Amino acid sequence: EIRLSLVGSEMCIRDRQCVAITGSGIRKGTLPDYPSGQWLDPKVPIASYTLAEFKASKRCRYLYWKASYDYYQQVLTMNKNNIDKQLDHLLNHYLSGLFTETVDSLLNAEQHPVYECYGSIKSLYCLDCAQQQAWPPVPLWLQRDLHCQHCSGLLKPQILAADENIDPACYQALQTNMAQCGCLLVIGVPAITPVVSILSLIHISEPTRLRRI
Repeated sequence: EIRLSLVGSEMCIRDRQCVAITGSGIRKGTLPDYPSGQWLDPKVPIASYTLAEFKASKRCRYLYWKASYDYYQQVLTMNKNNIDKQLDHLLNHYLSGLFTETVDSLLNAEQHPVYECYGSIKSLYCLDCAQQQAWPPVPLWLQRDLHCQHCSGLLKPQILAADENIDPACYQALQTNMAQCGCLLVIGVPAITPVVSILSLIHISEPTRLRRI
């Protein structure tokens, strides 16, 4: 169980530009781990969940939609936990940026944006024009492919497939924040994830105080 000490965190970030990175650990026991693929059918090869296969194969589109829809339904039943509420407070009053490996869109703030590194399960997006759209009220994907209301391009759940890269705007924001931060909070992030791998390639300002929770 992860316990976020708000008092200690405020002491850490006072008078510093602080950035927080949250991982799937803040959802442990409530949602399948997204980065590791726990939300996918273990009987289906991971290659079937790539963007390339989503575009090429109707069967793979069905598999991706089913896994995404099941995850989406679980997220709809969730409320903010204590960590979410404390992170909202930190973001509104102290943090200059928050990057999360969760895809449930439960974190929000008035002062600064929350960067969802792997996208949001609560949205769909067009593979052609990148416009975001809401899930339909009924699972129409069971009957047919879903198409963009703007350009008729193919719609896909707005979470990264196995072969997709992090959005360039998110990567740029991560670079900028890391270069300027004086304190980095790492909360519920496993030792090895795509975001952690990216951090190893980014210059972090010195001196930077790291606090892992």
